Amino acid sequence: MNAASGIIPTLFLVIVVASIQTHGFLDLLDEEVTDSLSGPGPRPLQSDTSKSVHELLYDAMQTNKGCQKKIEELQVENNKKILEKAAVERNMTMEILALEKEKAALERNMTMEKAAVERNMTMEILAHEKEKAALEKNMTIIKTQLDAIKTEMQGWPETAIVGTASWLLGRRFAGRSSQALERTP
Repeated sequence: MNAASGIIPTLFLVIVVASIQTHGFLDLLDEEVTDSLSGPGPRPLQSDTSKSVHELLYDAMQTNKGCQKKIEELQVENNKKILEKAAVERNMTMEILALEKEKAALERNMTMEKAAVERNMTMEILAHEKEKAALEKNMTIIKTQLDAIKTEMQGWPETAIVGTASWLLGRRFAGRSSQALERTP
């Protein structure tokens, strides 16, 4: 872009100078023809046309310098905008990376919490199953004891059965099943 920015004003300057020189040359040629026809006499030191050519050339050079200065200012502004855009993009990228990192950490924590909950639930289920098994074992022991008591009491009169049953139940329950109950966790 620097090469193109320098070529355009220079080309403009060449065209202006060439057109001025052409017009000045024609004017000088016209003066020469007029002077030769008018005869001998004093010639002007400088014509008004050549003076204006120098002024126009100077103005064109100043315009060229002004254009180059403006182009440089625009390039500086453009570079500043490019740097600002790059900084914004870099900040956005950093924010995106930070958010992704935070998301990954949250997902990792959620996975760990889920695993912990599942582990606790499994432990609770196992504890309940153990407790259930112990209760079933105790129920089996009690049922066995009751069946044994019923077997012993067959053929006894009903009043004797009630008194003896409560005595036997107390004795047997206190003996065997209390030991079984103590073993349950």
